[in-house]
Amino acid sequence: MADRRGVPRAEYLVAFLIPVWSATAYFALSTGQGTTEVGDTTHFARYLDWVVTTPLLLFALASTGMYYIKKDRVIIGGLVLADIFMILTGLIADLSTGSVRWVWYGLGVMAFLGIMWTLWGHYGAALIARAPHWLLFTIRRSAF
Repeated sequence: MADRRGVPRAEYLVAFLIPVWSATAYFALSTGQGTTEVGDTTHFARYLDWVVTTPLLLFALASTGMYYIKKDRVIIGGLVLADIFMILTGLIADLSTGSVRWVWYGLGVMAFLGIMWTLWGHYGAALIARAPHWLLFTIRRSAF
């Protein structure tokens, strides 16, 4: 179901949930919760926040980017899963000690690069190929 502008109602729910979830996580941190000691202090409440909100942000970004084209659920799902993988490998890296920490960090960086490649490569090409001419002119004009 969509509103009168064609925006699915689920996107409004996502936009509402992001700040509510983040506020909850950062409230936990402000009250002294959401941390653990494994060598250094790890603020795992941040990772809990990121593992929920950044996939929702990517979903919203991808849905907005596909407004004029058919939404590709496989691409959106891949972005979300790569993002969750990136956040979890960051948490494992933060909890790890020694040189294995850098292996986890490297895996997270590879996931991040995949996300960036998908956003800039796939969506950029799709937008240029299918967007209305006036939109491309506006984007090019505002970029410079």
